[in-house]
Amino acid sequence: MKAFIESLPDNLIVLIAVWDSTRPNKIQQIEGAESVLSSLGAVPPVVPLVREAWLLVGHKGPKKPAWIQQRHSERNMGPVMLSTEVVL
Repeated sequence: MKAFIESLPDNLIVLIAVWDSTRPNKIQQIEGAESVLSSLGAVPPVVPLVREAWLLVGHKGPKKPAWIQQRHSERNMGPVMLSTEVVL
């Protein structure tokens, strides 16, 4: 995951969604996962835990536009949704 995100070109919209994760702490075990997700605009909690939902509309590049959005729901608390307007 880290290598894939780092290989993306700058000025790219990145969408990441996790729903009903079942592997305990899987993302936390990936070296550099939190820092690479933070580089897209993610804020704590940066990685979901078991049975949590997590959604990010992020941006790859040095600037962090105001439209970056993230949502998170705790274990068994349902899906997450968000709405944002991307100004190009």
